[in-house]
Amino acid sequence: MYIKNTLTNKLTAFLSLFTVETCILCTRGNINICNECLYSLPPPKECPSPCSYVLLSYRNEKVKKILQTAKYNHKSKLYGPLVAFLLAQNEVKGLLALKENMLIFPLPVHYFRLLARGQNHTRTLANLLEKETGIKVVTNVLRKIRNTKKQMLLSRSERLRNQIESFEVKKGFEVFVRGKNIVLIDDIVTTGSTLAEVKKLLMNAGAKKVICLVLAH
Repeated sequence: MYIKNTLTNKLTAFLSLFTVETCILCTRGNINICNECLYSLPPPKECPSPCSYVLLSYRNEKVKKILQTAKYNHKSKLYGPLVAFLLAQNEVKGLLALKENMLIFPLPVHYFRLLARGQNHTRTLANLLEKETGIKVVTNVLRKIRNTKKQMLLSRSERLRNQIESFEVKKGFEVFVRGKNIVLIDDIVTTGSTLAEVKKLLMNAGAKKVICLVLAH
């Protein structure tokens, strides 16, 4: 099944290279998300702990369409306008203003999940953040050690338990954590349990501060 999914995902990604891009919401123009549609997307009603900033409301059907298409249909180009919009927010500018000893860590994806999905969306988001801010991405510090169930399939109480002790800081890589200001970025947060678990792990490993940026809740 994993091999079949991988081949299908690679074919989808290849065919997407020949697709003429228009706005995913209004189908006008020659851009993935036009500014008019982007600026009309609603913010969330709340910013759940431990998030430092959440950009959009995932309850909105347009937001949901963008993020589901980006993650599951190999349309990672859709992340570009969203990350740029995120970084344009004054609060985010303030969070990232002090770049000294600051690193970006992509949230790790388990090998089996990565094989099935065919892409690492958190790596894509981290790379876009690095490109726009100049803050270095470090990819080999965190590791997902348990292939946990998908959060969207679980109840709130199950989600809170699902991610416990599912991540680790690789041995010998603690030097990239101690005394550092670390930025985590993800596409969707529900209960915040995944980010909370990773933040706790990093703080216990000696991080000075952990900033959690999320596209939607």
